[in-house]
Amino acid sequence: MMCLNRRTVWLAAALIVVLGTAGLYQIVNANLGPLRFVDVSRITKHDVTSIAIRDGTTGAIVSTSDREQIAEFFAVMAGTTLVRARQTPPSTGWQYYVDLLDGTGSALRVTFKGRIEMDWISSDGSYTVRRGPAYTAADDLIPSLERLFESVGRMAHSGS
Repeated sequence: MMCLNRRTVWLAAALIVVLGTAGLYQIVNANLGPLRFVDVSRITKHDVTSIAIRDGTTGAIVSTSDREQIAEFFAVMAGTTLVRARQTPPSTGWQYYVDLLDGTGSALRVTFKGRIEMDWISSDGSYTVRRGPAYTAADDLIPSLERLFESVGRMAHSGS
């Protein structure tokens, strides 16, 4: 009889460990699952007063406060699913970065370099190296960013 109770206790303990591990796995996967840009950045097109896009290859920068072009950037980002990267090894360089500025001078810098990283720039102009998690995009966003970069550049040169 004593052997049966000890066996029952061990089975109950094993069941608790298995269920606890499965629950923890679900919580971790929920944080790594598909996300939207507005969920990750906590910023909307209505918060942004201007954007600046820098080409990492040429160093050229274009900026605009045109509402339609700001909305176009958010449309590009809304059209893809982001997944939190499990590991983000250090790297240098980038293909594009986009500063999304609000009316206070603060900005969210979105860096595209095979993965997407987001950092905040404070309103006093100092660059805050507050690294959040990096994300991978379901789609290649670089062609869309190139088109937006060219579009903003054309508008700036035409004086609009």
